Amino acid sequence: MTPLADIEARRVATGVTVTALERAAGLATRHYYKLLRGVWPATPATLARLELALRRARKGVGPVDRHGELVEIAYRTVLALAARELGADGSKAQVSDPGRRATQDPAWSQAAAARELAVYLLHCGCGLSQTDVGAAAGMTKQAVSTAVKRIEDRADEGSAFAAMVERLTGQIVGEW
Repeated sequence: MTPLADIEARRVATGVTVTALERAAGLATRHYYKLLRGVWPATPATLARLELALRRARKGVGPVDRHGELVEIAYRTVLALAARELGADGSKAQVSDPGRRATQDPAWSQAAAARELAVYLLHCGCGLSQTDVGAAAGMTKQAVSTAVKRIEDRADEGSAFAAMVERLTGQIVGEW
């Protein structure tokens, strides 16, 4: 068993979430999944950080970032809603890597549009900070700002897209 497979087995056995492990180890969102899939190599330093984070999580030591976990849950929920509204595959939008920039792939483009809409809805509709939304989406604060600007530019006053954005915002914040 590889060291990473051992960490994963112990993580599952102890009930530590991937999000909690990533946060405790100081890893970016979805970095752990990329390590597991072999997209990135597990360096000795990363393995050491994961080991320490797992031990601390099992002992209950360290701060619990409940806010970050809730923002990530909100992001995934709003992303699924945005994907459904835009006719995109929600599962592809969830797992698609924003950094891949596969702009020629129509499925990737649909997923990117859903991610941008979700980021806009969380930041502008729900009032979450760009930093928090970016952390949940695996994006930088600047990428969140760019996504928000794209949606604002697209949502001209009185357009069907603007009406859809308003309707989704109302659904999310409970203004039916």
